[in-house]
Amino acid sequence: MTFSNLTTSTSGNGGQYSSRGRSVDMFIVHHAATTSLSGVLSMMRTGSRQVSANYVIKDDQVVGVVPETHRAWTSSTASYDGRSITVETCNSVAGDAAGWPISEASYQSLARLIADCATRYGFPIDRDHVVGHRELYSRFGVSYATACPGGINLDRLVALAVGYQKNNGVKKMTPEQAALLADVANKVNAIRDGQLQPHKKWTIDQELSNKFDTLIGKLDSVIKALGK
Repeated sequence: MTFSNLTTSTSGNGGQYSSRGRSVDMFIVHHAATTSLSGVLSMMRTGSRQVSANYVIKDDQVVGVVPETHRAWTSSTASYDGRSITVETCNSVAGDAAGWPISEASYQSLARLIADCATRYGFPIDRDHVVGHRELYSRFGVSYATACPGGINLDRLVALAVGYQKNNGVKKMTPEQAALLADVANKVNAIRDGQLQPHKKWTIDQELSNKFDTLIGKLDSVIKALGK
């Protein structure tokens, strides 16, 4: 079964999928109109509404449902579902009055998944290839009129995904986080060189010094990768 490496778990799909018939070159964003991840997964697993998706996202959880090799039954259009990775995103607050928003963690998980899929399938991350469910009807004349994906800011989502793709899926650290990590590296370096006593029972011999050298090298690599 083919799922992104970002997948945190998988769930049953009740056989609610078909063959794709073509290659993937789009990503369709849906909101679930519920805050309940378990409810969405149960609905897809049992087939109670004959609806599925390639993924369901809730905060940091990215759940694989229909393998990417198959067309999920998500958007009521075989032609566009067949060319797309589809995702149902659980809301952070329920109700139209709140605009059906999603959490910041869900934005980040969704953006990372878009970046990953775009990189693997070779489609651009832009508003022609990353679309919301409602745009299938308003822009392409397929599916049906809907408010989905609710309060998800698609322009912001695309911008986040572009950023993740440029950084190979890694979120950049804030200046404060980079400074904290650099401080840790400096302290480790000082301990190795005998300028800082880590613990009165410690003795810095050659073996421990070599271990500190390895740790410092790893910390430097992390700082360069995330703090640039």
